Amino acid sequence: MISFLRGLIISGAVHGILFFLVLKFNKKYENESNYYLSLVVLFLSLNNLYYWLVDTYTYEGNFLEYIYMPWGVLIVPYFYLFVRSFLELKINRKYIFIPFYFFLLGHSLILVNDLILKIRISKKIMHFFFSLEEYVIAVFSIYVIVKALLQIKKYKKEVKSSLIKQTNWLKLILFCGVITCAFLALLSILSNYFDIGHIDLKLRYLVWILLALLIYLVGYLGVYHNILYKERKTIRESIQKVDKSKNDIGLDIKDKIISKKLYLRNDISLTLLADEFKLNQSYLSHIFNKSNDINFISFINKLRIEEAKKMLLDERFFDYTIVSIGLEAGFNSKSTFYKAFKKETDLSPVQFKKENLS
Repeated sequence: MISFLRGLIISGAVHGILFFLVLKFNKKYENESNYYLSLVVLFLSLNNLYYWLVDTYTYEGNFLEYIYMPWGVLIVPYFYLFVRSFLELKINRKYIFIPFYFFLLGHSLILVNDLILKIRISKKIMHFFFSLEEYVIAVFSIYVIVKALLQIKKYKKEVKSSLIKQTNWLKLILFCGVITCAFLALLSILSNYFDIGHIDLKLRYLVWILLALLIYLVGYLGVYHNILYKERKTIRESIQKVDKSKNDIGLDIKDKIISKKLYLRNDISLTLLADEFKLNQSYLSHIFNKSNDINFISFINKLRIEEAKKMLLDERFFDYTIVSIGLEAGFNSKSTFYKAFKKETDLSPVQFKKENLS
């Protein structure tokens, strides 16, 4: 069982380092957000690699004892920078690396003493230092995570866009981080003040496994949503340009929906249109049904499909994901987009693109 758990830990660490190298050297993923994300995955991996080396006694009696770095203190600060970069907010690094520099200095002094000064330091002092590092990592990480969650909340309040739904995965990661840090702090308290013996090791294996899972969760979710977010933003900036020269006076409801591209909003409804045009909802429904041959939902979906067709054949978006295009065309999900597209064209978006570009 122990061998299996150690295998999971080292497997997560190796995958994380490979993931970092892919993000670092593949130009497709070259942007500021992915830079911070790659460092988060790297530090998670190095942190777990260190635990694996200690647990397998590989760390003792060789040069590895002298190259320890407090990687754990860097994980959450760099994820915070990723969150700010993902939301395209100003990056501020004034204080978030202070704990790292403090413990780096502490470990450097220990290294100098071991190699040069040879001053005898009591086990109690060393134990206190390493326990303090665990407490600071846990408490400071929770502080930074809460700060990031508040930043996301503020962003969602200020930015009225369907893009805010793509911050939900960030909250999931951050909540997982809070739970892991709180568990680590509790474990440190139990091991320092209570005799929990072999249970301590089992609980620490649980923490290391959670960190290994976080490597996969942060890495793959981060890259996927970062690409999706950037693509959707670029598409939106390209297609959501209302013709300001047109005069709304005299246009009927159908023309207004088309000219203002209201169909691109994934929350479009008769209620929203009633608010938009300052009309009674039942009266608006009556007007719409009377002046159009198809019902409201079919009309909106038809416009969205036409918009999606243009994007699928637009060379600017050839390398973009089908999901990004579907969401920016106004659909709420990939499945809804595919179903509506198939119904309208008898083809999937991929088939449509292939046939029309061949």
